[in-house]
Amino acid sequence: MSINNSEKYYGVVVLRLLEMLGKEIPSINFSLGTGESQSSFAIHGISPKTFGKGDRSSVGIFIKISNSRRTPWGYSFDKSHQDEIAQLKKNHGEVFIA
Repeated sequence: MSINNSEKYYGVVVLRLLEMLGKEIPSINFSLGTGESQSSFAIHGISPKTFGKGDRSSVGIFIKISNSRRTPWGYSFDKSHQDEIAQLKKNHGEVFIA
C-alpha cells in the first residue's frame, strides 16, 4: 500500500503540530485520532502523563491542502466540509483549520 501526496501533506501538518505541542506543553501526553474524512483529526491530551488517569481534553483539526505551486492559494469549503467541521466542534469544543 503506497502513501499518496495528500497523506504526506496531512502527515507533515500533524507531525509539526504534535512536535510543537510536545515542546510547549511537555507535561501532557498527546494522541491522535482520525475523523470522518482524511481531512479531519482529533488531538487528545491527558495531564498528567499517567496512563489512564488525569484530566482529558481534545481539540478538532481540519486540514485543507492545495496542490497548486503558486500563490494565492484558494480554498473552498463544501457543505460536507462545513458539516464535518461543525461535528468536530460539537465533539471537541474547539476546532482549528490548517
